[in-house]
Amino acid sequence: MVSMLRLFVVVSLPLVASMRADAQRPDPVGLRVRVWATGFEAPFIGRLASASEDSLVLSADTSLRQVTSIPRSNVVRLDVSSTARKRRHVVARSTAVGMAIGAAGGFVGGYASSPPQTVDSFGSPSFAGAVIAVPAALLGGIIGAAVGASAALERWRTHWTR
Repeated sequence: MVSMLRLFVVVSLPLVASMRADAQRPDPVGLRVRVWATGFEAPFIGRLASASEDSLVLSADTSLRQVTSIPRSNVVRLDVSSTARKRRHVVARSTAVGMAIGAAGGFVGGYASSPPQTVDSFGSPSFAGAVIAVPAALLGGIIGAAVGASAALERWRTHWTR
């Protein structure tokens, strides 16, 4: 019986310590946050302007003048954006990389799937491979750009939950 109690204490101590550490973490003032709270249909996303023991004050991303105060008792979860750079640059870079990879893959795949190069009736080489490879590269570029843009979506990490 005593060994079972020791096992319970040893297993539960790290869990209790991590819960206490979460409760003592400072609020990420100035960072982009997502707040899940009762009374809102969807989470509120903005910058955490200030935090007190009673409420969180958030400013909308579009306007620093538009602020919302949420009572801390209504907050269920607070997530912090882990996207370090400005979102536009991340999306543009990911889209460009995806488009380049998709276009290259489409061109190679299209060229490889075309019939072998032959000589046409006038004695000049046939460019059937290029005729298939160019549209395949365009399609691959479009698909790659879409995948690259979706890969750059904002990532969130939970700061604390209640």
